[in-house]
Amino acid sequence: MLGGRPGTARHLAVINLSAVTAQGRISLPWPDLSGRSWNLADLLNKDAFDRHGDELTQPGLFVDLRPWQSYLFAVR
Repeated sequence: MLGGRPGTARHLAVINLSAVTAQGRISLPWPDLSGRSWNLADLLNKDAFDRHGDELTQPGLFVDLRPWQSYLFAVR
């Protein structure tokens, strides 16, 4: 994860480095995400997801990746 200081860009890289599907939750370490909605724009394939900050910090962003799939999210 990159960024994190208020006023700076935030990015999250999620990579499945295996030959099988992987699922899990990633708790983002930025407490100021709570209380509002955020857009996670994938810079690799133009997908975008809206998620509430409370979910992003706890229990965490749910990801479901195919083998070798990756995301590079800009958190806005």
